[in-house]
Amino acid sequence: MIITEKILKVYYRLFYFFFRIEKKDSLGREETDSFAAIAALIPITVLCFANFLTLLYVIARFVLPFSPPSDVFFIIIAIVDVGINGWLFLYKKRYLQIKEMFQGENENKRLDRSFLCLVFSIASLFTMVILIALFGLPWAK
Repeated sequence: MIITEKILKVYYRLFYFFFRIEKKDSLGREETDSFAAIAALIPITVLCFANFLTLLYVIARFVLPFSPPSDVFFIIIAIVDVGINGWLFLYKKRYLQIKEMFQGENENKRLDRSFLCLVFSIASLFTMVILIALFGLPWAK
């Protein structure tokens, strides 16, 4: 149970990273918390989907070869991803609890955690591309 709580706290911190980015608009004005939370769902959902695709690639390439899933499978996974993340962050305005959880971070800790969130985000987006470049598609003949 403790491990699950720590993983969830890390996931909450990743959400807070995007929440803080979305909190300011392009002119530097403050957005509402609900808008920032909904806007933060977009990148976190994309990262989850990218990590799922990477996991699927690793399984198909190195563990258990299988034929490529249909497009409907990916659409269903994307819908489930949006649903889970929406429930996790928007249900009963949980984003306000997450905001309170991390708002008191000191500057050094915030910068370190934000840097780790940035590295994780970039790695999540490019890992599959790098794996395909190194090992090729598992379904290519």
